[in-house]
Amino acid sequence: MYKPEKISEILIKNLKEFGNPLGVPIQQINTWWKNLNLGKGSKLLFTGMIYQLAPYIAKITELLRIFEDTPFENVLHILPNTATRIISIPNKNDVQRYNGILLKIYSLLSKSDVGFYYDPALDSYTGIILHELGCDCEFQEHAKKVVERLEKSGVREIVTVDPHTTYALKKLYPQYTGVELEVFSYIELISASKVENECITLQDPCYYARYLRIYDQPRDLLRFAGIESVDVKNSKKITGCCGAPVESLSPKLSGEIAKLRYFELKETGCEIVTLCPLCLSNLSSFGDVKDIAEVLVKTI
Repeated sequence: MYKPEKISEILIKNLKEFGNPLGVPIQQINTWWKNLNLGKGSKLLFTGMIYQLAPYIAKITELLRIFEDTPFENVLHILPNTATRIISIPNKNDVQRYNGILLKIYSLLSKSDVGFYYDPALDSYTGIILHELGCDCEFQEHAKKVVERLEKSGVREIVTVDPHTTYALKKLYPQYTGVELEVFSYIELISASKVENECITLQDPCYYARYLRIYDQPRDLLRFAGIESVDVKNSKKITGCCGAPVESLSPKLSGEIAKLRYFELKETGCEIVTLCPLCLSNLSSFGDVKDIAEVLVKTI
């Protein structure tokens, strides 16, 4: 297991310098929106950068897993940012897929007549990993910067695309910044049409299901589209974790948790579908998993 204080030190430094915990320039990772009509609605589409970062996280976690519990474990934190970026070059197919999911979410919102727009200058990582590691002062500092930028641009309503970003903006930001924005997960706003009968099993993300109680909405969408949702015992507000929260500290433990969860979900015999880029990345290590946007886009 890596020392939490060393990992936190790296993440804080990267967040201050690059705006994200991995130290990758935002202009390098946030390219999915180019060549799109960015819209003129009242709600800001705020990706939070986790879909964009997921392929990089997977690559770095793979590296950390190799060195965990070896003499090299205590050396990684002294690597310069340049070296870190080189060794964390993601799989191109993964980058294409995760960018494609964002495009599908954009399409779902557009076809559902949700009045929204996207401004890459206002989109940013929320800093939630710092809160998860107990670095509350640094999280608060970053959150205030994000909120200040949004307030200056007159943003009042936000549409999010993943559970971590949704929870941060909806629950944590009011607590740490005193600013309360109206936050919607895109899954609460879109509609679906009928498709051929399918069978899926949902991996409920922890933040959506346990803390925000967003678990009936995706099932209702699937049901309306004629897709049967078959649950495992540990679902909805008692959902099982994918292992992502501990991957920066112990990739091996994270992998074991993900493996157990994947094969629990697999027992239904249905296709596994999730609503979170980190669940998608972790569970996909053991077999085929889809994002719900990849399923619902077929209904429009």
